[in-house]
Amino acid sequence: MGRFLRSWKLLAVLVFCISCRAGGAVRQASVPEAVEMVHKGEYKDAGPILEQAVAGGSNDPAVVQGLYEFWTRQGQYTVARDRFEAWSKARPTSAPIRLAAARVNRSTGNYAAAIAHADAVPTVAACANTNDKGNMTPAASLSVAARVEKAHALEESGKRGESLAIFQTLIDEYTNKCSNVWTPSSLVNVAEALRATEDFHGANDTLKTARSADSQNADLFVLWGDLLLEKYNEPEAIDSYRDALNINPNIAEAHLGLFKALELTDPEGAAKELDTTFQINPNLITAHLTVAASRVEAEEYDKAIEAINEALKINPQSTPAYSLLAAVNFLRGNTAEYEKYSKKVLEINPLDSGLYYTLADSAVSLRLYKEAVGFARQAVQINPRDWRSQNILGVNLLRLGEEKEGQEVLENAFVGDPFNIWTYNTLKLLTSFASFERLETPHFQVKLHRKESAALRPYVTETLEKAYATLTKKYEFTPEGPITFEMFPDHADFAVRILGMPGIGALGVCFGKVFAMDSPSARPPNEFNWGSTLWHEFTHVITLQMTDHKIPRWFSEGLSVSEERKGFPGWGDDMKAEFLMAIKEKKFLPIADLNNGFIHPTFPEQVIISYYQASLVADFIQDKWGFPSIRKMLLSYKAGRSTSEVFKEVLNVSLTEFDGEFSKWVNARVAGIDFEAYGKMVTEGEEALKAGETDKAIDALSKAIAMYPEQYDVHNPYETLAQAYLKKGDKKSAIETLKKLLTWSETSFGSNMALAKLLEEQGDLAGATTALEGAMYIQPLTTAGMDAHRTLGALLLAQKRFAEAAREFETLLALNAPDRAGAYYNLAEAKFGDGRTDEARKDVFEALKIAPSFEPAQELLLKLVR
Repeated sequence: MGRFLRSWKLLAVLVFCISCRAGGAVRQASVPEAVEMVHKGEYKDAGPILEQAVAGGSNDPAVVQGLYEFWTRQGQYTVARDRFEAWSKARPTSAPIRLAAARVNRSTGNYAAAIAHADAVPTVAACANTNDKGNMTPAASLSVAARVEKAHALEESGKRGESLAIFQTLIDEYTNKCSNVWTPSSLVNVAEALRATEDFHGANDTLKTARSADSQNADLFVLWGDLLLEKYNEPEAIDSYRDALNINPNIAEAHLGLFKALELTDPEGAAKELDTTFQINPNLITAHLTVAASRVEAEEYDKAIEAINEALKINPQSTPAYSLLAAVNFLRGNTAEYEKYSKKVLEINPLDSGLYYTLADSAVSLRLYKEAVGFARQAVQINPRDWRSQNILGVNLLRLGEEKEGQEVLENAFVGDPFNIWTYNTLKLLTSFASFERLETPHFQVKLHRKESAALRPYVTETLEKAYATLTKKYEFTPEGPITFEMFPDHADFAVRILGMPGIGALGVCFGKVFAMDSPSARPPNEFNWGSTLWHEFTHVITLQMTDHKIPRWFSEGLSVSEERKGFPGWGDDMKAEFLMAIKEKKFLPIADLNNGFIHPTFPEQVIISYYQASLVADFIQDKWGFPSIRKMLLSYKAGRSTSEVFKEVLNVSLTEFDGEFSKWVNARVAGIDFEAYGKMVTEGEEALKAGETDKAIDALSKAIAMYPEQYDVHNPYETLAQAYLKKGDKKSAIETLKKLLTWSETSFGSNMALAKLLEEQGDLAGATTALEGAMYIQPLTTAGMDAHRTLGALLLAQKRFAEAAREFETLLALNAPDRAGAYYNLAEAKFGDGRTDEARKDVFEALKIAPSFEPAQELLLKLVR
């Protein structure tokens, strides 16, 4: 946007004195000063001065532009449109007035009027119209700006070919003739044209040139930030937006850009930027649509419609707004309204593939991956160069298990948009699949990395089939196959599988028929339980498919965590300290807002707290109404009911009533817990044990556990209490203490091992086996894990559970255990007991190859050859 202030600076009074008195009056700013005030974001006193000047006949481009910015920066679009329309009729040959009228008419959806006003600005060849300094004249600069405005209006009204022709003509003028004469504001216009024609490098270079000529143009830095953000360069985009705000701290578009750039990495900072955006310009259309999109993601459809309607008040022809309305109604199952708004978009702009991109993106946010693929195909059909839609199509084909087509689409998308880091990362991930082994179980297609497949295969396949048998029976639902399961030894690869970017903290993800997770080697030892995570993600397979993916995020996550707790002793989150504090400090959200806890957290721990809260909701419903009510709720969601309708229909309560009952239930669970007193008891017990006061330690630690049994991860009182009992020689009490711990903790590998040893000493081989099986879900691949496999294998042999014992010794061999001869011998013994004589013979020969004088192997061989 043009600014012609440089010659004025020599004439203007440089010191703006607020309190200087001349006869008792405060001096009013001059017109040049008012223009400068607008550019600095000092809007308060500048507008009346500029309006008076333009109303008085000024056609100076800088004055008209300053007044346009004064109104539009603060959201006064209607005022600006009415005033510039009136002045255009009075002064039809004033190019600055007609340009301003074109801009504000486009902003408010009057595309025909915008084009007419832009056409009224005389077309002036830039190279043929220069001043005595060799720079293009103001008339030429206005001509460039008007043509860019017309091109945008044509694009937004469905005339893409005409629009691109104008942009290309401007680019040709700039690159082929006289680039050295272009003014900084016109260079920004050229950058817009280059961006529109997908020459992003050219646009970036042109903005660099413009900055060298004028480093105080805030609009330049906003455009640059938008360009960088569009091409996935958030760090430099942030810098550019901040450069804009250093010039003009009250430019709402820069604050909105910062919100978008910070949303994933700094949610609190992003929220402040969005608040500032609306404080400056309460009518910024893009801000309202940004809010609307986030409300759609959170399934807050009424709030989304409110935000969309605010945008439509400003621009009743906004195709992005109608696209979001179409998405809301599609997600709500309102077919007629969805079709109405889709038709409205295409009436305004028949070439607007953004309609179907918005529908696809909204479908993804609700895990409707099949529908997302269908919409993305329609977007690409309208505009084959819609690379965003190509990406969303390819990624979601992969989520549906369509690897071949998904890869082909992504390869094409990357050719068109090589800046897209999500596309690049996903393609790179696909090449890594060559290192994965593919195998099948009765109900799953499994991908395990070759370097750990042999060690993990028996456990993974067994756990998958156990989860399938348990949960399909419980939910009375058979999911559609084939179901694909993937396990990644590199967490960065897994994160790319989720969103196309590393740095995601999740452990697993489910897309309905495909689910994936970290393998045990992707995380430090004792950090997570892979069996619990697998069980969690398969529960999603059930609940997503059972509802046709219409289940709210919070309910799906809540059921998955709840089912973890039932899958194996100790699995799933229990009431750790942060959860207790969240309850005490009333940080749980109402059910109507619970999705926001996952999607738009307002404090760092809110996501994990929301997982826990959602699981308690699932538990509470089952406790009060029974598990059949859960199945009924899932079927009600499948039928398209909203959450409020589901609760009323199935549970016969309103959401407000449910929140009240749930709150009482939760508060009753924590009523007797005084965390400060608990901490003192644990500390007292620890110190007493160190001092040799065993009975005192046992008393304090037992009281702490009785008060708060679910707390095990901070100053673990269970392990200290077990040590105290062992010090007294009371193994039975030590065993009971460790058993209690393992009903809560899913990552206490050491406690599983200690319990197994104590139980074996007491002759409880079955109990020791269960403890060691728990350890296998924590550390199956480490050196300590090898010891667990060896011990577990021996216990299973002793119990004549031969097939399971063979699994352990096969795993030891896959892990390259040091005693390979012993592992082969034990494997042969297990297979012999299982009736697999031929296989046992081969394994015992392997043992004897390594250790020819190994007597137990020799004796077993004699049995096998008789």
